[in-house]
Amino acid sequence: MRILKILAINMVAIIAVLFAADGLLALFGYPANEPFKTGHRPDAAKTYRNIEFEYRFVTNSLGLRYPEIPTEKPAGTTRIFLLGDSFTEGVGVDAHETFGMHLERHFGTGRVQFVNGGLGGEGPLRFWRVFH
Repeated sequence: MRILKILAINMVAIIAVLFAADGLLALFGYPANEPFKTGHRPDAAKTYRNIEFEYRFVTNSLGLRYPEIPTEKPAGTTRIFLLGDSFTEGVGVDAHETFGMHLERHFGTGRVQFVNGGLGGEGPLRFWRVFH
């Protein structure tokens, strides 16, 4: 019982410190009032080149790095939405080389779609925004 009391006090203290830090940062203008990135621009197309790789980055009308798909899922098709960071997005490789497309080729039936919802630069705490 004593341990639970100590844990509860510590949790309240941590939460209070986090709120105080957030308020202090707000006084200095941080974080900026910019919306969270929740996806890529629809119908984007750009070639990225650097010392490590060159690849073509293309999104569909939904802003996903995936071929164009209808909003309504066809009967008999299973869609798996892949959430993740730059690894899921496939930074450094063309769209057909992402691991989601490799999974689709592995299953090979055409009835399972691994829709790429990867968003480079984001972490697990923001993936729910992409999903929403």
